[in-house]
Amino acid sequence: MKVLFIHYAIIDKEGFGRTYKFAKELAILGHEVVLITTQPSNAFSFPFKVEYRNKVKIISFPDILPNNFRRTGFAVFSAILKLIYLIKRHHFDIVHSDTGHRPSAAIPAFFLQFFYRIPHVMEWWDYFGRGGQFEEKSFLKKITHGYYDLIMQKRLMKLTTGLIVLSNFLKQKAIDYNINEDRLIVLHGGAEIDEIKYYPSNYEQKEAKNIPANSLTFGFIGMNKSEFKDLLPFIKAIKILKGELDVNWFTTGEMISEKLKKKYKIHSESKEFGWQDYNTYAESIGCADIFLLVQRENLMNEARWPNKIGDYLAAGRLILTNPVGEIKVMAKEFPDAFIETDYNAEALIETIKKIYQDKTNLLQKGAHVRKIAENHMSWKLKAAELLNFYNTVISGELKK
Repeated sequence: MKVLFIHYAIIDKEGFGRTYKFAKELAILGHEVVLITTQPSNAFSFPFKVEYRNKVKIISFPDILPNNFRRTGFAVFSAILKLIYLIKRHHFDIVHSDTGHRPSAAIPAFFLQFFYRIPHVMEWWDYFGRGGQFEEKSFLKKITHGYYDLIMQKRLMKLTTGLIVLSNFLKQKAIDYNINEDRLIVLHGGAEIDEIKYYPSNYEQKEAKNIPANSLTFGFIGMNKSEFKDLLPFIKAIKILKGELDVNWFTTGEMISEKLKKKYKIHSESKEFGWQDYNTYAESIGCADIFLLVQRENLMNEARWPNKIGDYLAAGRLILTNPVGEIKVMAKEFPDAFIETDYNAEALIETIKKIYQDKTNLLQKGAHVRKIAENHMSWKLKAAELLNFYNTVISGELKK
């Protein structure tokens, strides 16, 4: 099978990992896979740049707009270059767009679907409507990106051949939009069991990152402004406990602004690793004794799938969570991988105290968590689900 993936944003950023991992696993299975995406603003290889990773042909296109437009899928110049490139190279069995209603993915994907009759599978990652992502946007982004999402996400997903959603909430929303259930699949993210190692003991990893070896260390992957809001009860709890227990926490992803650090009195108990590539990522997250996934109960968190969950499980660490959305399903299916709490500082303080008393057993329980990742959550297994859906889409058996 010849498969084209169209990534809506920048290479190696904003969801690229999920799309690339699907592409990689399909290529390993022997399929011919091409992935097209956009270059960052500090690169300009015209008309495109080609590279190969694990048999996946990755083609990135330049743009003239700032990174803020590229990373949100509004790199229109890049989209036009993708379209021009595909006019003579359109011989694919299926086209797969992620966040496929944004112009950078939608323009080339729907061009192939309607002009060349190629089956088109689109992913719906987040609830962009009112009450969801829309409410998190600034005024400026609401009048640009936000209102575009409100108008286009529903219209375009109804036109695709098949639709991938990341949660049962989004599946029900799609059904409410009169999309036939036969055209839908819920497909969670996977666990990166090849790149991420399980460390039965993480003394060396902590030492390398200047983290006290005997401390109880919480890890959080993928920090951003919205995730920071989710973590506020934990931040309050850890600040209260800092004088009583030897506890700390670290993050990867965006750096917390100095303004927020000052406002919430975040000091030495927090360590920021920033954006990590895979050469350093596994070592960094290996410092965690336990991972964090505490979330506000809102439509945005109800609708999404936190991709970090796969990395948490692959690292072989338990997860402290107040189950929201799809995590409720996961916690019920794999209760041994989760420590549940309520979403308030008082409950978190009590739960952390209990974890601290039993911290010597945390890493020992990790071997079982790693097995969950290997046996139920690997990207290889997720790619097999995707391939089955492709075959159904290509067969033309789906109902409109």
